[in-house]
Amino acid sequence: MVLAGKDADVIAVYERWVARHPDFADGYLMLGGAHEALGKKILVGDAPGGRPTATKHLEIAAGHFTRGIELKGADTDFMDYRVLADVYDVLGLNRPEEHERVVRAAVRQFPTEPLAHSYLITLVATKNEPLEPSVRVARASLPPGADARASLAASIAYWVRDFGGLYGDSTMAPLLREALSLVNEAVTLDPAHGDAARTKMLIEQLQAGG
Repeated sequence: MVLAGKDADVIAVYERWVARHPDFADGYLMLGGAHEALGKKILVGDAPGGRPTATKHLEIAAGHFTRGIELKGADTDFMDYRVLADVYDVLGLNRPEEHERVVRAAVRQFPTEPLAHSYLITLVATKNEPLEPSVRVARASLPPGADARASLAASIAYWVRDFGGLYGDSTMAPLLREALSLVNEAVTLDPAHGDAARTKMLIEQLQAGG
């Protein structure tokens, strides 16, 4: 049904499961994902409906994601917070305060997760605030070794590639400098780290305007 674009049918299936199993956390997360998918399709014109309809689906998605996180409790992972943060981001409901609340909660909950720090660092950049405090916290919190630094650098670099055009060079240049510093640390720790080498190439291309 998903591949066939039958979003309303998908939502109906998940709603039945949630009704039958009201404490099933993943049911709420999947139902939220179905509403998010339909809402974003409407926003880009791939499904019928206007902005109010899209907003309704995204608000429902946020409610279900929140309920799923509450039910999972200690079993939550960063991806549960990530989907909620994405609903509130500029390509969703565009509610910066709610987006920031979720991102900061994710960093507190998952201080060793590179992606959580990436979300916070890019958020700080879009507010034109200094990056150094957030990057310093990330470095102190990440697991030792090359992998975490390479992952954080890659996440920042791909964010710049995909969303940098929304903000401009003055916001993106500091992000790329921090990403390059992180990936250089990864390469120093592990000169044979393939992901770090590829990320460094991407960063240098972005810095050159490629």
